[in-house]
Amino acid sequence: MDRSLRAHVRKGLSSLSTEILNILRIGAYDLLFMRTPDHAAVFEAVELCKGKHKYAKGLVNAVLRKVAQLTPPSEEEMKLEDLLPNELAEKWCTLLSEEGMKEATTSLLHESLLSLRVNTTQITSENLKKELEEVGAHVQESPFVPNSFLVKNLPALNSLPAFHRGDFYIQNSSSQLPAIILDPKPGETILDACAAPGGKTIQLANLTQNGVKIMALDKNPVSLNKMEENLTRMHTQNVSLLQEDFLNFSVKGDEKFDRILLDAPCSGWGVLQEHPEWRWSKDIEAPDHHAKNQREMIEHGLSLLKPHGFLVYSVCTFSKEETWNVIQGLNRTKIQNLLFPSLHPFVRDEAIYITPNTQNLDGFFVAKIQI
Repeated sequence: MDRSLRAHVRKGLSSLSTEILNILRIGAYDLLFMRTPDHAAVFEAVELCKGKHKYAKGLVNAVLRKVAQLTPPSEEEMKLEDLLPNELAEKWCTLLSEEGMKEATTSLLHESLLSLRVNTTQITSENLKKELEEVGAHVQESPFVPNSFLVKNLPALNSLPAFHRGDFYIQNSSSQLPAIILDPKPGETILDACAAPGGKTIQLANLTQNGVKIMALDKNPVSLNKMEENLTRMHTQNVSLLQEDFLNFSVKGDEKFDRILLDAPCSGWGVLQEHPEWRWSKDIEAPDHHAKNQREMIEHGLSLLKPHGFLVYSVCTFSKEETWNVIQGLNRTKIQNLLFPSLHPFVRDEAIYITPNTQNLDGFFVAKIQI
């Protein structure tokens, strides 16, 4: 939409207020992608300029009348600059190859397949696949992680007995990698430092058939309430929930952890396919802001580990500041032996680095650190 507007705003889109730009975007969307008659789309957009924005009526009318004469761009014509704010698109272009930019563009134009992870404490993968296919879903095994499916045509979750029984959890294949790489062992004590809404906590328990003790932290009480519902539905055991900011969390005496999962808050560049509204968030363009906090969280996490313990650091982004820069100088351990061969192309310098792609994988970064 911005591409269609840019050529007709003489001073550039940056010269417009957010309100006027959004009115133009709504009008352009109606003209290019909906079946709204041209005159109606332009009229409705101009009507939105009433009140304090009435000064922009002429501009909105003139620009949208020109847009009405255009045809929607084809997918082949689209570029990253058409799908992201300029500054963010520039940052992506510095990190991605030409082929990578094409993949990123394609991924932003299409929804990925729904990914779900099987709760193997409740049902086998074979039996769940059969049950979902019987209600009309198209189910294929994930090529990247075990006991996980990519699904099309899945009926509404609330209509599925398997959902209510806790037989599966909706979770992208990339998001399943941190728990797999943490590699928990029965009898261990584990900390999930930023746990809500609980997918990775549940997965850690599943991987050991509920054989580990997990302390799960999150500072948001609403998120923790939702997490408690998820834990109950998934029949997850031996999990203690605590409302706490991870950086303020401490342990008594020698009560440290064998392993820590730190899925840190980040810029979210890797999940813009699922959250297109985030593309215009100010926070999305500020990875440095997150990086300082992420390094502090890693260092705090390492202080909570037992000798020879492991910490897995993960973020759903691929900015250099929040990935390679954050873990610089830390002792990373080998992870390739824990992964399906299909993931080996994403392993660099003992870390997983996934950029936007057309393989139903969210952009993600995962590294395993040992003290």
